[in-house]
Amino acid sequence: MSEQIVIRLPGDPRGKGRHRSRVVALPGRAPFVQEYSDPATARYERALAEEAHVEMAGRQMLAGPLVVVIYAFMPIPKSWPERKKREVPRYHVILWDS
Repeated sequence: MSEQIVIRLPGDPRGKGRHRSRVVALPGRAPFVQEYSDPATARYERALAEEAHVEMAGRQMLAGPLVVVIYAFMPIPKSWPERKKREVPRYHVILWDS
């Protein structure tokens, strides 16, 4: 493995929210449905893109096969019973490896 690029985004990881839809009717054209991300998802994706942009500043565009490893530090769900909460550390790690 040659170079490692690390992008950190503070705060809890966020799953992609449910998309929103609206009907757009322009004069002289048939109406169509436009879909867009919910505001919280859009903010999270924008913040992640900004962090990646800062990290990649001055670097060549990545090309060829890549290995991606994602560490997501998830808070313990409030719905878990107290017994289960005591058995795990404050955050549990979800690892996704390509």
